[in-house]
Amino acid sequence: LKRKTSPWKTASDVERLTVSERKIGGGGFGCVFPGRLKLFGLHGQRVAVKRFLDNLTDAEAREYQNGINALKNAGVPLPKMGMYKQEGGWVLISEAFLRKGISGKLKSKLRRTRHVNEANLKTRAGIFARIINAGYWPPRDLLGLITMADKSERSIPFDLDNVISNRREPTNRKIENSVKNISRWSENKKACKSAVQVFIEELNPEHRQLATQIAGKLRLL
Repeated sequence: LKRKTSPWKTASDVERLTVSERKIGGGGFGCVFPGRLKLFGLHGQRVAVKRFLDNLTDAEAREYQNGINALKNAGVPLPKMGMYKQEGGWVLISEAFLRKGISGKLKSKLRRTRHVNEANLKTRAGIFARIINAGYWPPRDLLGLITMADKSERSIPFDLDNVISNRREPTNRKIENSVKNISRWSENKKACKSAVQVFIEELNPEHRQLATQIAGKLRLL
């Protein structure tokens, strides 16, 4: 029988969260540990738990959660994730990208790449546009491939910290940097130009003219 699990919706859904002390990743904003999330009335599920280097205030945690909600509403393919206050400190719980390896230990299956497969260029350019539409910043190394529980691979944003922390950057700078980044994703200039065109088409109407002007100056149209 298929185990009954479900993503959490609010903190009140969480019955118990246990976190291992074995670090599986980290960056400038915090470290990631494997954990197990138990929701009321449901089986436990493996999750990734990010502990922040600097404790977040309640307002900062709300800012993170609001950002997650806004990005999802804009169509950005984020994994299931949410903020949760544990033992007096806020953590970010994410859908587990973990499965047992040959040794039986949990292993992270994250793979990041700056130069992406040309078949995914247009899809990824669309993700950049949706992040800007939501009012946020897409960093250069934002996207990567991840192996899901069913062994399929998805392109998702990794650098959520910079997406949210740099949201106040001017829109014209977000667009200009995105066009330049997309143009460097592949040595196939024709493929890059097609991706830039998708980026422009996916932007909100009020931003398309500016993006077209920037792309024109860079000879990408």
